[in-house]
Amino acid sequence: MQSPDLIEHHVTAVIAHLLKPGREKAYEDWMREIIPVAKTFPGYLGVNILRPQAGGHPEYIIVLHFDHYAH
Repeated sequence: MQSPDLIEHHVTAVIAHLLKPGREKAYEDWMREIIPVAKTFPGYLGVNILRPQAGGHPEYIIVLHFDHYAH
């Protein structure tokens, strides 16, 4: 049985951006360019995008998933 210190776990990177009003289209364009690049990194497992919600969170949140910390 492996030591708990040696077991690798999935890693999540969270990026949050609060945009200036009117910059939403440029940001969406930027995301369409960078997400395909993220998919090329070793260990990439997926991405979730949480967009601003009226009456809720005001920022864009990008959640990147990787297979382990080294990636």
